[in-house]
Amino acid sequence: MKTGAPSAMSPGMARVRSRFVEELRVRQDRLISLRAELADGPSVAPALDEIGRISHKIAGTAATLGFPELGADASVIDDLIDRTGAANGTESACWLLCDLRDMITRLDALIAAVGRAQLA
Repeated sequence: MKTGAPSAMSPGMARVRSRFVEELRVRQDRLISLRAELADGPSVAPALDEIGRISHKIAGTAATLGFPELGADASVIDDLIDRTGAANGTESACWLLCDLRDMITRLDALIAAVGRAQLA
């Protein structure tokens, strides 16, 4: 997985990147919970709203910090929710489950790769 070139970053940008990755761990846990709500919950609109907010934040920052694939994944989810809207609840949730699973998988790989790079 490409994770950008942290050695080419300024110390300040490296700190921002590190903080972003830490926030991704929290956001990933929340996305996992929200994905379960989409699959099992009777009302999916609140989960879709929150997934949209989280995805929007990730999409807006990821590419700048060297994670373009993650930014693209998050952008797809954000755009899907924007286009269909939380009001379409169940219809949006069906399309979103696979995309969200893919983004959570990418988060796993990215967090693991960054962790290995920090140990090296």
